[in-house]
Amino acid sequence: MGQGKSTFRVEVVVKDRLGMITADGPALTIGNVDPDGPMAAAGIIKGDRIMSVNGSEIHELSRPDAAKVLKKATKTLQSSTTNLLTLVVERRCFPAQIPPSATLLHTDQGTVGDDGVDVELAASKLVGAKAGK
Repeated sequence: MGQGKSTFRVEVVVKDRLGMITADGPALTIGNVDPDGPMAAAGIIKGDRIMSVNGSEIHELSRPDAAKVLKKATKTLQSSTTNLLTLVVERRCFPAQIPPSATLLHTDQGTVGDDGVDVELAASKLVGAKAGK
């Protein structure tokens, strides 16, 4: 089976900058990441696609509108007591290739539950076991 898409949640510690450049493409596709920046520290890499920022869906917005949402969220955090930016990110990869600090939400193979178990795969194995397969 080939490499698919995985969606995961990750928290980025916001400092004075995020340390990334977006690329041409849908919504906010990461074009480059500063290896010393907060995005790299959170495990974000070139080609990742930001789907939501602090719970606000941005994957269907134009690139400029999605960038505005990210910039506003970052500025808000810089002036508050919390500095964690929560992103939902889509990556073309095997589930094992997501950042260690990330929470896997979905793979092409199925939905992952809060405990990290692939819900659809577990259910199909259970049904197969009950049928004697």
